[in-house]
Amino acid sequence: MFWVHQDSLFLQHPGTGRILVYDPQGEYARQFDADVPIQVGGILRLRGDSSLVAEPLSSPEAIGLPLHLLSPDGKRVRSFGAEDRTVEPGRYVPRVRVTALESDSSFWVARRDRYQIELWNTAGVMERSHALSREWFPPMSADPGDPSLTKPVAQLAGIHRDEHGHIIVVLLRAREGWSPRVQANGGSGSASDPFEKLGYFETVIEVLDPVSGDLIASTVAPHVRTAGEFKPGGILVGFAETSDEALALALYTISH
Repeated sequence: MFWVHQDSLFLQHPGTGRILVYDPQGEYARQFDADVPIQVGGILRLRGDSSLVAEPLSSPEAIGLPLHLLSPDGKRVRSFGAEDRTVEPGRYVPRVRVTALESDSSFWVARRDRYQIELWNTAGVMERSHALSREWFPPMSADPGDPSLTKPVAQLAGIHRDEHGHIIVVLLRAREGWSPRVQANGGSGSASDPFEKLGYFETVIEVLDPVSGDLIASTVAPHVRTAGEFKPGGILVGFAETSDEALALALYTISH
C-alpha cells in the first residue's frame, strides 16, 4: 500500500505495518509503525492527518470490525463498522470493505459480498444505509473461487463519490456465455495474468443518489477490465492489452 500526502510518499509493508516516508526527491525521510497492516483494504486520509483503514483483523479487540481509525502516528484509535461481530469460519470476503470519502470526517463503506452501502463517521456512528436489490447479485453464500475455472459470483468491486455528489459503484458479474478456461492440450488450468482473469467478468457501473439510494443510471462497460480500485480524482484503475498484445495499466474516468 502506498499513498501521497502533502509532499511525501508513504509506503507500508503489508506484514509488519511499518511505514516508510520519502521526500519529494525520493530520499528516505523517516519511518514509523502502524497498528494495522493493509493487505486487502485501502486507506482514506481524514481531518487532522488521521486515517481510516478498511482491513479485516484477527486481534481480540478488533475481530469482526472492518473499519479502523488511526492517529497520525499510526496508532489504532478505535475499530467499528459492524453491529454483529460474528465471523464465519472459513469465510473472508464478508469481512472486506471498500470505501469512498464523503467529507474530512465521514465516508461511504460498501460490502463486497452484497449490494449494501453505508455512510459512517469518525465517531464510529452509521449515519445512513442503502441495501439495494439486483436479481443477478444475491448475497454471497461462499467465498468466490478462480473465475477462470469456476463461474464467478457477482460482487461489489469499488465505490467513488464523484464531483456531482453521486455515488459511483463498480460491480462485477459473470460474463454472458461464461465457460471455464481450456488449455491448448484440452485440459483446464488457472489463468495466470490479471487481464485474463478479469476477462471472465462483466463490468457494471451504476450511479446512485446518496440520500435515497435510488438508481440514477446504469451501464455495462464490456471493454473495461478492472478490480474496482479508485485513485484520487476518481480515476478507476484497470488493465488493457496494447497493440502488440502486451499487458498494460489502464486508467478510466467515469462521468454522468
